[in-house]
Parts: sequence; C-alpha cells; structure tokens
Amino acid sequence: MEFRKAAKEDFQSVLDCVTSAFSGYAIKMGFTPPPIREDYYSFINNEEVIIAELDGKTIGVLVLLLKKEYLYLDVIAIKPEYQGKGYSHEMMDEVEKIAHSRNYRQIMLKSALAFDKVNYYPMFGYKIVMIEEMEDRTVAHFQKMLE
Repeated sequence: MEFRKAAKEDFQSVLDCVTSAFSGYAIKMGFTPPPIREDYYSFINNEEVIIAELDGKTIGVLVLLLKKEYLYLDVIAIKPEYQGKGYSHEMMDEVEKIAHSRNYRQIMLKSALAFDKVNYYPMFGYKIVMIEEMEDRTVAHFQKMLE
C-alpha cells in the first residue's frame, strides 16, 4: 500500500471512497453518517487528506486535522471490498508516522458507538477519554499519547 497527499483532482475519488465505506451505517444509524457529509473539497485544500492506494487505486482515505495541541484523525475510510484485510492497520500506522513527523505528542479521534469501533481503536493504544451524548448518536472520544 502506498500513501500520498490528496490533490484537488482527487476530490471525487476521496468522496467515493468515504461514501462507500460509510454508506452501510446509514441504515444502522437511521441517517447519513457525518463522514459522508463532510466538505472534502475544503479538507483537500486546507487540511491533510491522505490517500491509501493499492495498485494505483484509491482504497482508503485519512483526514487529519492539524490542531495546535494534537493531531486529530477526523476520518479513516476503507472501501468495503478492502475491509477486513489488514489495511486499516497500515493506515493507523501511517497516522502515527505523520504525527511523529510533525512532533505531535497525542492523537485524538472520535467514533459513533454505532460504528462498532469501541473495541477497535484500543488495539492501537487509544483510550476512551469521554463519552458524549449527542442529539442523534452517542460518540466515544479517544486519545493516544505518543512517546
């Protein structure tokens, strides 16, 4: 798997990847999941959008927000046909590499409990630091301290 920063011409590929990765949750949640509703054009222009490619095809997307105190993993998306094959592990490793390269000491992320990731992120050393009850969902906030 190769990683590269997304460019403006990658907009549709990024949107397609995220939409396919999260569309299955729409039925489960009863509404369009927030990652599908994000402004990826703005993210590509103003934040760090990383494309994961396999044989030249976009199979995953990372959206990283460079905050003052921490790196925020806003979106990790993998196309359904590539899920369950270990690619997310490589993508999570890439997030850490980027955090280290930018001298961040912590990574933050959040995930709706409906995404069934409460037991996933702890495998990478993330700890739940807060549970937030929102109007339409319950969200777990995760943090990982880096050495």
